[in-house]
Amino acid sequence: MNTGYLTRLRKEQKALEDLSNNSDTWNIVATSWEKEGANPPAIQYRIRLAARSIIGIDKQDEPIYAFAHQFRLEIPSTFIEPRDVDPASGDEQGAGPYIYAETALWHPQVWPNQLVCTGKFWLSNLIADSQLRLLLLIVTYKDYNDDKLSKRGVAGEMAAEWCQQYRARHPKAFPLDQTDVPPIADLEDEFEQRLNQSGKRKRLVIGPRPDPN
Repeated sequence: MNTGYLTRLRKEQKALEDLSNNSDTWNIVATSWEKEGANPPAIQYRIRLAARSIIGIDKQDEPIYAFAHQFRLEIPSTFIEPRDVDPASGDEQGAGPYIYAETALWHPQVWPNQLVCTGKFWLSNLIADSQLRLLLLIVTYKDYNDDKLSKRGVAGEMAAEWCQQYRARHPKAFPLDQTDVPPIADLEDEFEQRLNQSGKRKRLVIGPRPDPN
C-alpha cells in the first residue's frame, strides 16, 4: 500500500473530524475504512449539513426549502496527492473525492445519479477546506451554473432551466438567505423525516472499523 496515499487519507480524516467538531453546520461520520495497514484511515463518510436549500419545486414552480441535507463522501482508491496545475494544460491530476446527495437536492450541479458536480479539477487543499466548503456554496446557491450553453455545462438540466426562469422573476433570490438556519444538533427530526422520504436509510449502515492491530 502506498504510504503517501495512507498519509494523505489520515490528513483528510483529521481535517474532516476538526471541521465536524468545531461547527454547528457540519456533522461528519466515517462509515468505511481502508482495509490495509495499521490504524487504517477512513475512505467513506456520511456528511450532514445544516443550510437552507431547495429540495424541489411545487405545482406553482415555487421552491420547496429544507435545512437538513445528507451526503456520502467517497475517496476512491486512485486518490493521490493532487497537484496545482493549469486545467487547460490537460495534465492529469489525482482522482478527487466524490460527493453524492443522500437526500433530495434541486440544483443545476446535481447529476441524475445524485453525484454533486464540484468541478473536474481540484487543487491541493484538503477536502474539508475545498470540496466541502464548495459544497456549502453550491447548496446555498452562492455557486451555481444554470447556463446549458456554457463550457462547464450543467448536470441537472431541469433544475437549470427552472433556475433561469426563477431568477428572471426574482432577481435577488440567490444566494439563499441563511439567517434562520438552526444548529445541526437541532435538526435530528428533520434528518429522520428526509431520509425516510428519500428511501436511503439502508445506505446509512456504518461498517465495522478494522482492528488497528
